[in-house]
Amino acid sequence: MKRLTLILSALLLVTAAANAQSVTLTNNNETAYTIVLPDEPTPVEKTAASELQSYLTEITGVAFKTISEKDLPAGAKAIYVGKTNKALKTVDFSTFKLDEIFMKSLDDGSIILAGHDQRGTLYAVYTFLEDKLGVRWWTDTESTVPKTPNLTIAPLDVRYAPKLTYRETFYRVAFSNPIFAARCKNNGSHCIISPEYGGHCTYQYFVHSFYNLIPGEKYFKDHPDWFPEINGVRKFGYPGWAGQPAPVRELIASLKPEQVHNAGTQLCLSNDEMRAELTKNALEALRKNPNATIISISQNDWHGYCECEKCRALDEAEGTHAASLINFVNKVAEDIEKEFPNVWVDTLAYQYTRKPPKTIKARHNVIVRLCTIECSFLKPLTDVTNKALKDDIEGWAKIAPHLFIWDYTTDFWHYLQPHPNFRVLAPNIRFFVDNNAIGVFEEGDYGTTVGDFVHARSWVIAHLLWNPDLDENALWNEFFVNYYGSKAGSILLKYINFIHDKAMESNVYLRCFMLNTDQWLTPEALNQSGQIVARARDAVKDDPVLKHRVDVALLSYDLIWVRNYARVKQTVEKSGQPFYGPENPGAVARAIIDLAEKEGTFQYKEGGGSWAWENELKIPLKKMYPEKD
Repeated sequence: MKRLTLILSALLLVTAAANAQSVTLTNNNETAYTIVLPDEPTPVEKTAASELQSYLTEITGVAFKTISEKDLPAGAKAIYVGKTNKALKTVDFSTFKLDEIFMKSLDDGSIILAGHDQRGTLYAVYTFLEDKLGVRWWTDTESTVPKTPNLTIAPLDVRYAPKLTYRETFYRVAFSNPIFAARCKNNGSHCIISPEYGGHCTYQYFVHSFYNLIPGEKYFKDHPDWFPEINGVRKFGYPGWAGQPAPVRELIASLKPEQVHNAGTQLCLSNDEMRAELTKNALEALRKNPNATIISISQNDWHGYCECEKCRALDEAEGTHAASLINFVNKVAEDIEKEFPNVWVDTLAYQYTRKPPKTIKARHNVIVRLCTIECSFLKPLTDVTNKALKDDIEGWAKIAPHLFIWDYTTDFWHYLQPHPNFRVLAPNIRFFVDNNAIGVFEEGDYGTTVGDFVHARSWVIAHLLWNPDLDENALWNEFFVNYYGSKAGSILLKYINFIHDKAMESNVYLRCFMLNTDQWLTPEALNQSGQIVARARDAVKDDPVLKHRVDVALLSYDLIWVRNYARVKQTVEKSGQPFYGPENPGAVARAIIDLAEKEGTFQYKEGGGSWAWENELKIPLKKMYPEKD
């Protein structure tokens, strides 16, 4: 498929209305247009009108008014926002899908910006502001708003429904500000977007819910048969690395050694009595959370599956441990549907359950969320390197009517080091969509704000989740050139391409858990990259704003330099090549610490909070380069 090559202005397929003409919204600091809301607008429609009014005024300097449709004088020029009578006469909203938008120029010179009830009208306004007026929201605090006293809009005739109904860019810089998340058209569980901005998809238990629903300390002693049989014995386990709660430690201390499985356990999914109790607990949780639209009925974050005769027979017949899981979840989902017909039941295709069953299909109210944790993130899923995962996704696409993807876009062992996966982000999202995925959760640097170009990543990914057919190269260029400055941005893109080329040359299997860059970034390559980065920094040295942005983006680069300083310098000196490393690595190390803490970062890896930041990164860096340096 030929990808769109114009950024944002080509976000949607647009064809001019047959008789509509271009519209002059402002001329010589005046406007004939009024923003018009329905007589009884929804909170989202009010927000959409307020956002439109605010930005139109900021762009043009003209104070646009907002009124109810009943107060609009006959023949007046209008921008209709939401399901006004004018809009209802123009399009059938009953056929609109979730988050679908509608932008239309009318023969009388008016404009309609509307959409699906929940968020469509707000998204239509945001699309109009981006596509037609050039507004850019780069981060939650940084944006570009063009200024012009004379504003003319080309004819509009747009109706667009996103292919992904669940879109979550799980970077701290993307979801921590709910309004920014809404402007990026993220609607995932962690965005916490208020109702007037359209809300968000709400989970009851986001993932790994077996323990929450059937906690061992409550049930194991009286019902050991509810828990897995492993090597002929019913066992309970909760790994120490997962942070055992005190009641779990007390239970384990009271059990016989043969009853404990230290690596962690699941449930016996063929036990009907356990399923009835789990379903009862799930229903009680949903009653307490009326906003939930999805409930997770999913395996714990470890193995320890059941090997009893019934579970084993079904799994062996279907060729996967997903068989007993989907069979179980289907039955739970059937019971949940009786009371909560509009709630989805979500489960995982993850690690030992990733392979799809031969014949068992997911029920119509079940979401299967497949996780890509095992693949190489250097190469797209269509590459032979990732054939096993590709085959599994294609297999689930045939038997899961509602397929979600849990994808991984960072290095969870070290957020703050380079992770060369830029080139696979867009192709993989398209692959998900081509295989019937309707939701994508892109798990990124949710624990930090200064990882490997996190602002650029979150912005590009958000736009691709909204429209996977965008040209990713145009997106990267749009962000880099505008956010880091035209000169520095272009140089930084060369740096990105350089390190990606080096990773490709090494043919490293790039997992989402990499301790360091040694497998793919040689001392010679790291030294060469120093030339590129030096030019980028030189380009912004006299601009404090751009310099700060570049320094934040390159913190990951600085970190691998100071960690490898002695090795690189020794290697380069032996070769007789110029050395492009920092003159004072100690100063760089301390600058890394200061900048990260100034930006509010006290976590550098998944599961490692401020303790790990202090003891595993900050103190070792200081010891490596004492203050006297």
